[in-house]
Amino acid sequence: MATEGDLGDRVQVLATQELVMAPLQVPGPILDVGGGGEGVIGLLREDVLAIDLHKEELEEAPFGPVKMVMDGRDLGFVDGAFQAATAFFTLMYMADRVDCRRVFGEIFRVLGPGGRLLVWDAAIPPQQATDKEIVALGLEIALRDVKISTGYGVLWPDEKRGRDYYMSLAREAGFTVREHWEKEHLFFMELCRS
Repeated sequence: MATEGDLGDRVQVLATQELVMAPLQVPGPILDVGGGGEGVIGLLREDVLAIDLHKEELEEAPFGPVKMVMDGRDLGFVDGAFQAATAFFTLMYMADRVDCRRVFGEIFRVLGPGGRLLVWDAAIPPQQATDKEIVALGLEIALRDVKISTGYGVLWPDEKRGRDYYMSLAREAGFTVREHWEKEHLFFMELCRS
């Protein structure tokens, strides 16, 4: 992750968050939307199909999951192809509500009845300083016997983005919320397709 010194005065760094990832108790295989980069979901399970819009993100991800370059707004799978999907710090990179709606709609379409979508992402507060263009979150991820130190940053959005923002969009796509939490700058949602 770039530090504030690397980007000058353009970035607001939020407090580093700790996230402990437990084994995923969902039926596989798992469609991991935005599964490049650290490839966290692929480190938790062997039966993962990681898709990402950017080939270089998939190349960076650890060996393990099947990897495909694909746009989450236009998934190339038949209806009901999966019983489980994940989005690990993916939604924050979607520019607007239209893109988020399309992604939720596509994931809903490719999940079968009872299918589940697990989402971990950044809760981004309203912009605090007008001179900061970028907001970044440091993250310490613990999974099994591995600890990953990373960070994610985006241009500061026009509005607060957190659990409630994304839950609203997920409900519009047809999902019901099974479980959720938000802690400081992190949130989790488990969504279900009826």
